[in-house]
Amino acid sequence: EQVGWNWRLDVPLGEFQGVSVNDAGLVVGLDFSEQKGLEFNLAVLAPLTSLQVVNFRNCEKATGDIELLKGMELASLNLYYCRELTGDIEVFKGMELTSLNLWNCNKLTGNIEVFKGMQIKELNLQECWSLEGDIEVFKGMELT
Repeated sequence: EQVGWNWRLDVPLGEFQGVSVNDAGLVVGLDFSEQKGLEFNLAVLAPLTSLQVVNFRNCEKATGDIELLKGMELASLNLYYCRELTGDIEVFKGMELTSLNLWNCNKLTGNIEVFKGMQIKELNLQECWSLEGDIEVFKGMELT
């Protein structure tokens, strides 16, 4: 049984809505999708070094710099319509992302060259107006 959105210290993390843990009890997934009223700063993710899957789709009130994701071993990141997030997409360099959705993250900056050679299968950069670079970087990638 999941607890919901009210955090309590007397309940294991894996019982909270949207939280997935591994056998060691470490948080490996967060799914707060469609929580439009949920206000948080990406800084809350800093101690969650085992994160692999993050889905913040339509978390319109999420704030912070994506630099905080640097060094995480994320496989899937969905920041669809997280319009208040800032930072340079250079942070994704070297990550083993297979799915990345930045639709309408229009405050993010940087050059799409960062994606060259990555194994991304699903990529959405629609309405990321401040990104730059040559789309040739995606040539040969098996994107859907």
